[in-house]
Amino acid sequence: MKNKIVLLSIINQNMRGMYEDYGPSSIAATMRSKGFDVLLLSEQETSVSFQEIIDFKPFIIGFSVYKVSKESVYRVCRRLKAYLPDAIFIAGGIYPSYNHIAILQECPEINAAIWGEGEAAFADLAIRTSPTFLTSPIGAANPFRSINPLSL
Repeated sequence: MKNKIVLLSIINQNMRGMYEDYGPSSIAATMRSKGFDVLLLSEQETSVSFQEIIDFKPFIIGFSVYKVSKESVYRVCRRLKAYLPDAIFIAGGIYPSYNHIAILQECPEINAAIWGEGEAAFADLAIRTSPTFLTSPIGAANPFRSINPLSL
């Protein structure tokens, strides 16, 4: 699980067109520039590469969540949490930006919700919870829940 992150956009039948989220792509670029190994996926709920994600052994899995995709994301979270119980699950995107408290209540598998622009908040959370940081002399677990990037 050392410094590996999965960023996953779940597409379902309620969404129209092809989705390549700008947010996860930007976060992936930010995290790669900080030395993290990032797997960026945009997949239909029915064809999520669960084995690829499990084999990658991420310590963080970030999800881009829309109101129309939230139930699909929750189902994927539940399934992945069964295989990767120690991974930190982070929700970001449009739905958490205006409903960050509700998303944590609706899906207890999600450990943190980022609202607003996510690059700085995601990087801060990843750095503070990375296995490398947690085993360093100054590292300490930080129970993030709802994160406003403007407060960083």
